[in-house]
Amino acid sequence: SLAPYIVSALLLFLLLEQLSYHVKKRNIPGPLFVPPIIGNAVSLVTDPTSFWDKQSATAGTSPGLSANYLIGKFIVYIRDTELSHQIFSNVRPDAFHLVGHPFGKKLFGDHNLIYMFGEDHKSVRRQLAPNFTPKALSTYTTLQQLVILRHLRQWEETFSSESSPPVSLRNLVRELNLETSQTVFVGPYLDKEARNMFRTDYNIFNLGSMALPIDLPGFAFGEARRAVTRLADTLSVCAGKSKARMAGGEEPTCLIDFWMQAIVEESPAPPHSGDEDIGGFLFDFLFAAQDASTSSLLWAVALLDSHPEVLRRVREEVARIWQHDSKITVDQLAEMKYTRCVAREVVRFRPPATMVPHVAAKDFALTTDVHYPKRYDCLSLGFTEPDRFDPDRFSETRNEDQVFKRNFLAFGWGPHQCVGQRYALNHLVLFIAMFSTLLDFKRVRSDGCDEIVYCPTISPKDGCTVVLSRRVAAFPDLPNDASLSPYILVSALLLFLLLEQLSYIRKKGNLPGPLFVPPIIGNAVSVVRDPTSFWYKQSALAGNSPGLSANYLVGRFIVYIRDTELSHQIFTNVRPDAFHFVGHPFGKKLFGDHNFIYMFGDDHKSVRRQIAPNFTPKALSTYSELMQVIILRHLRLWEESCNGPVSLRNLVRDLNLETSQTVFVGPYLDEEDKNRFRTDYNIFNLGTMTLPFDIPGSAFHKARMAVKRLANILAVCARKSKARMAAGEEPTCLIDFWMQPIVAEAASGNPPPPHSRDEEIGGFLFDFLFAAQDASTSSLLWAVTQLESKPDVLRRVREEVGSIWTPESNALITVDQLAEMKYTLNVAREVVRYRPPATMVPHVAAVDFPLTKTYTVPKGTIVFPSVFDSSFQGFTEPDRFDPDRFSEARKEDQVFKRNFLAFGWGSHQCVGQRYALNHLVLFIAMFSTLLDFKRVRSDGCDEIVYCPTISPKDGCTVFLSRRVAAYPDLTLN
Repeated sequence: SLAPYIVSALLLFLLLEQLSYHVKKRNIPGPLFVPPIIGNAVSLVTDPTSFWDKQSATAGTSPGLSANYLIGKFIVYIRDTELSHQIFSNVRPDAFHLVGHPFGKKLFGDHNLIYMFGEDHKSVRRQLAPNFTPKALSTYTTLQQLVILRHLRQWEETFSSESSPPVSLRNLVRELNLETSQTVFVGPYLDKEARNMFRTDYNIFNLGSMALPIDLPGFAFGEARRAVTRLADTLSVCAGKSKARMAGGEEPTCLIDFWMQAIVEESPAPPHSGDEDIGGFLFDFLFAAQDASTSSLLWAVALLDSHPEVLRRVREEVARIWQHDSKITVDQLAEMKYTRCVAREVVRFRPPATMVPHVAAKDFALTTDVHYPKRYDCLSLGFTEPDRFDPDRFSETRNEDQVFKRNFLAFGWGPHQCVGQRYALNHLVLFIAMFSTLLDFKRVRSDGCDEIVYCPTISPKDGCTVVLSRRVAAFPDLPNDASLSPYILVSALLLFLLLEQLSYIRKKGNLPGPLFVPPIIGNAVSVVRDPTSFWYKQSALAGNSPGLSANYLVGRFIVYIRDTELSHQIFTNVRPDAFHFVGHPFGKKLFGDHNFIYMFGDDHKSVRRQIAPNFTPKALSTYSELMQVIILRHLRLWEESCNGPVSLRNLVRDLNLETSQTVFVGPYLDEEDKNRFRTDYNIFNLGTMTLPFDIPGSAFHKARMAVKRLANILAVCARKSKARMAAGEEPTCLIDFWMQPIVAEAASGNPPPPHSRDEEIGGFLFDFLFAAQDASTSSLLWAVTQLESKPDVLRRVREEVGSIWTPESNALITVDQLAEMKYTLNVAREVVRYRPPATMVPHVAAVDFPLTKTYTVPKGTIVFPSVFDSSFQGFTEPDRFDPDRFSEARKEDQVFKRNFLAFGWGSHQCVGQRYALNHLVLFIAMFSTLLDFKRVRSDGCDEIVYCPTISPKDGCTVFLSRRVAAYPDLTLN
């Protein structure tokens, strides 16, 4: 009944929105109608160049303004230079606020220089003065040259061979500038790991700054905002380290040192000089320097290539001043007057940040709300032939930088004019001088290659694609003044090790666990050499309260969960913003991208729906027949070929591998493929139990490559099955049951369901193989050990099976007969409870997660809910092997359902548990009926070992003999 009112309210809101837009727009040119709520944000995000060109054209030269509407904000675009000056000159609390980005305050956070006014702003700018003294700029020049040279050398070595394709410089220049900013701004205070995290977070920020400003989990804008917080936190840590070093009387080696040196000398400390404030200000510098510099360097290369005369004059001037056998000094840099004119013209001709967003704090005589003073248009006005690239306009003869000073707004104007423009121009001059001197380059031109794109500053559409070659006989060997490098490296290493221990202790909190962990690899050696003892110790540490224990493995903090209810919290919170199921501590790297186990939400539900036909009664009946034929063949082979005691581990593994191959992909593997499959699966198995060093030659790397090959083979099987099912044939294996409805969907004219491409199916099939193969091997081995050590259980199994099926019938066990074997099923279930194959189910915390009232699992932690420990909680006499606990009379599978976690729980519970139990029941029935067996016992033979699922230490060594007069002659129907 509320629907009409809601609709009316919505229509009223949309009407008022349009009326508000028109009231604010008045007589300014702009669209007559704007899309509701988001305005023209989609046009801006999909093609910012066209959007702003249209705004500029609409503004014309009179009135020099145009209007539009973006995500609830009325905007005014300013083309006229004098009107832009009104904005820049009125940045104050009661007029205009500089925001740096249309949604900058939300994106950048609170500690930002660009949002300051008055005395606060003047105070911080005074603090910044030491950063740009001649001594400081000379220090930065040295650092800049070393970084530029290293990158130019790397570009030439990587991309200058005849076989190398042309290279787009955009990402290369971005990497150069990021390293330059990191080195110049915070120098020795970032270790390699921090630099890599920095790079990742800055890329996340870059993407988010160009996205719709939807600040929700999973959206690029929200991720960018969180990346800014992490970056500012990292930089605030650098500020604290620099203060400590400067307080110790050491010499400044980077920008933060020059800044902090003045601060630590003052007492009391000046306002806004706390580490957190400095971290935010440093991010402003990074944002201003990084992308703006990337833009200018790209346009410099593009314009030098298209203006050979300018390039010739630059090379002649640089060659006269610098012999490239030493660093360019500050005096030599000052002599490169023409090269500096080129740099200034690059900035004028293609200003990196074409607009400077401000917000109107109140009604202003100019207009309302958000304003974009347009640098690019301002720089195209006033100057002589402004559309021509002409460095001589900045010569001492013409002095157009003074004559048209009010039009040169690339570095802003007024109180918020860029404080680092001298630094930025020095960097651009150094790059132009070194790039043009050391390298020959030829632009690879394509249609529209010089068109402007925003990313987020402007760059050529093609990213400036060039062919590179070395121009000099040898690159210069510039000396590094960092004679303290060995000490810095050792200090950095010691600091890293200390921080690693402190991080472990902080994350550990009050959990039981080792007080100290070996650096870097943690206790990985212990878990690889003796996983059984390692995990028993973790379980013992967890105890019954708090049910948790901590440790550290190869850079990852881990939490072991013994308590069943806490394990349930993990299983029931598998979602993007809680826990991610990984299947192996380093599974995502090992298994690749196309994996069912890493899916969430609708994608996960969609694939589970596709899988449903794989486990219908008809499908399970088909698999049951295939299983029996394979089991019989292997049992006969074992009995006939083994004259003495034999370890069953490898024999059972081969049985299961053939079962998996035959049931999953049936006729689609030829003999050669099966052999390759067996080899690669063994390589994979070995790699899962080694240290996760992904370098060529290591077992882990070989395992990862083997997984790729296995998934590719399975993808080919998927394609063959689709073709066979499309021809109308009957399913004969799991992949057929899976593909049949998929091809039927396509045949009916509908698009194929998501995640049904061959390579995706191949990845999912490998997940099934991994889940079935080793888990089943484990259960079959423990079934034999328990049957042998429990004669009464073996007797009852044989009696039940003998009353339902006899080998003399030469008939397959039917599905109905299988259902009658209730005690045998109870034995199978008790095997799985008593010795769950996968004793733990690793997950990764995607966020800080409050697991108990006193402990929050830190983000990035690998948690190990112990299925094994849960199996020994709750149940009656849990340490006793007792199949009757699953009988109709006791029903412990229902009473203690929450403790029976061998097949998982929640949305990722095993889809093939019925298949797995059927296989185990069939094996127990046939093995105990057809063979007599006697265990060869040795010390510790029943101890648990991991390979990678658990099995008896001796591999279940037995004597085998035939129990029946003749093996049955089983054939498929």
